[in-house]
Amino acid sequence: LFVLHSLFGQQYDHLMLAQAVLFAVFPALVYLLGNTLKSRSFGILAATITALVGFNSILASISADVANPKQMLTDFPTAIGVAGFTLLCIRWWKHPGRPSLLFWAAGVLGIAALVRTSAFGLFPLLLLFIWFAIPRAWTSKLLLSALALIVFFAAALPWSIHHDRFVGDMYSVTF
Repeated sequence: LFVLHSLFGQQYDHLMLAQAVLFAVFPALVYLLGNTLKSRSFGILAATITALVGFNSILASISADVANPKQMLTDFPTAIGVAGFTLLCIRWWKHPGRPSLLFWAAGVLGIAALVRTSAFGLFPLLLLFIWFAIPRAWTSKLLLSALALIVFFAAALPWSIHHDRFVGDMYSVTF
């Protein structure tokens, strides 16, 4: 919210337009995810379903109390972060020689965890992912795990500096 208000001011219609533009990246990420996993047509189908789910949730919010993309900072930014995290992990799985993809995934997950701390629950899965993706190199596994942990917490470092607290406090209060 701070970033949106800083960039687009206090007018509600400008904020909603900016948020709609920001959330439009979600079907694109789902397309890339489907394309990476299966095929282009699967990616198009997945992106279309994702866009329709968002559209239907907006229509359903007229008669029922459901989260939708028109609400300010609901679960959609976290879903965008999780989709980006998943896409980067899968691309790293296919190209394990590019550890930068893994570090980007850890950073995206750290930022998503700032929006909703429930995304933090995916970090142990990232560590398991690292340990299963690399066959026998124990030192590489330990090094990549440690660096992923550092990148994850570095993504949340601005929160820690602003609140003058260790970033782990943000998660410990929630859990």
